Amino acid sequence: MAGPPRRTGVGTASPEPDRPSPPPPPGPDRDLLAYIVRHGMVSAAQLAARFGATVAAGLGALREAGFVAIDAVLVGRPPVVRATPRGARMSGCDLRPVSLDLARIAHSLALVDLSEELLAAHPGSSWTTERELRRDRMREARRRGRWDPQRRVPDGLLRLPGGRRIAIELDLTPKRSARLDLLAGAYAVDPDADGVWWYLPSARAVARMRGLVEERGLEGFIEPRHGPAPRGAPDFRNARRPCDDQAPCPARVREPSSRAPKRQHPSPIRRPSSGLGSTP
Repeated sequence: MAGPPRRTGVGTASPEPDRPSPPPPPGPDRDLLAYIVRHGMVSAAQLAARFGATVAAGLGALREAGFVAIDAVLVGRPPVVRATPRGARMSGCDLRPVSLDLARIAHSLALVDLSEELLAAHPGSSWTTERELRRDRMREARRRGRWDPQRRVPDGLLRLPGGRRIAIELDLTPKRSARLDLLAGAYAVDPDADGVWWYLPSARAVARMRGLVEERGLEGFIEPRHGPAPRGAPDFRNARRPCDDQAPCPARVREPSSRAPKRQHPSPIRRPSSGLGSTP
């Protein structure tokens, strides 16, 4: 005989029915998720250029389902799209989602533009992102039990149709000559690169890099290039955050200090010199 129904007393949580998880995204959305995860962060305009406006219009549904995060970080600039942990798992890329790093947004979006330009200029080529290169090298290091800290991970790797592997470097700001020379030396002994295309922010930077390449005898290996104007990269110099035109951001509001004001000490009185040559 069945006993009486169990009563829920104070402090006892009643069991909640299992909530059905939303279904995984369809094929086109899965490809879009993989693209976002591979690059780390992209803009909605870049997704529309890659997949079409119809697919990019589904970003709102992906956000509601918890697959992507859309951050409006700068006024007058397109929002930045990133994958959530759930979206990263659903993409199947075996890569973690990236955090919102304001210092890296410009470079990340400019690199997406550059990768698309290179793929369009070299039909049949493929692009491996920096995140994928780091993942693969970490796997190799775990397998070998040793990590080589001297190896340089490029911003991306372009594999041409003939199999030639081109390491891509994109500098949006000038680097010191010593730093450039160090990186060039690391590439000179890299077995995973058959050449380097180095995109630099100005003609002057290109000339300086070309001089370093000639000093090392790497003219046929490293090719300095004047970088293309980044379309998707925001300009941080004249940009404002969304809260700049509204109330002060919570992070910028300073609480009144409870400390007593510092005591102002009078300026010390300088004694006249008593050495030779002093005025009596």
